[in-house]
Parts: sequence; structure tokens; C-alpha cells
Amino acid sequence: MSTFAIATAAACIASPAVSAEHTVLIEDGGYFPTITYAMQGDTIVFVNDSNATQTVSGPNDSWTSGSIPVDGSFALALMEDTPLTFNGGVDLEGFDIEGQISYDPAPLDE
Repeated sequence: MSTFAIATAAACIASPAVSAEHTVLIEDGGYFPTITYAMQGDTIVFVNDSNATQTVSGPNDSWTSGSIPVDGSFALALMEDTPLTFNGGVDLEGFDIEGQISYDPAPLDE
């Protein structure tokens, strides 16, 4: 095997996987988007775009953002065991709001 081939193979093995950052806006009454298409290793940044302090949590408080001030944010790294739903707050009609994370490819029409 040539020196170039060995160096290329070593670089491919040593290169970290590329991860992406996704933004979820916390709006008054809901999340935008309601479904975030991501991959394990990506980061979801929750940005409080509402008029009040917000908290986002996983099911059964498996993780929590703590208080996010207006215009503040919270970053969640997606791991193998990260739950694929999150919630916090209520919508304009008083119902709990919920968002989802999907490891499926994003539909082309959204």
C-alpha cells in the first residue's frame, strides 16, 4: 500500500463525524418546528422567542433546560439515549406543548 493511501485511510479513520446544529424556537404557544429532523451527535439549540421565561424538559424530567430567559438559549446534545420528545409550557388554549426529534430523513415537502 502506498504512503498516500495509508495517510488517506488514517485521516478518514481519525476524522470526527460531522454533526449539525438545529434551532428550535420556543414561541408563545408552541415550538417551531414541532418536529426536528436530526442525527445522534447533533445539537439542538432551544431559543426562547416567547414573552416569558421558559423551561424545556424530556419525558419524566430525563433532562431539563432549567429556566431559559427571554432571548436566551439552551443546547442539547443528542445521544443514543436522548428521548425523542420534549415538552414545557402550555399553548394559547392551555394545553401542554410538545415537540419531537426524528432520526428519519426529513420529508422533501416540509
